[in-house]
Amino acid sequence: MEIHRQGRPIASGRIDMLALDGSLLWLQQDEGKGRALFLHSDGLRVYRRPAARNA
Repeated sequence: MEIHRQGRPIASGRIDMLALDGSLLWLQQDEGKGRALFLHSDGLRVYRRPAARNA
């Protein structure tokens, strides 16, 4: 997943926890950056990255 603010990516990783009401999500960030909390009320956009294909 990628998190965008004002059209620019600010974080990427996999969703670790998503609130049932969609109000927040915890993202386990790529590159060992740890876990981060993002709130729906911050006006962020979440995008699904295409799955990597195995050759």
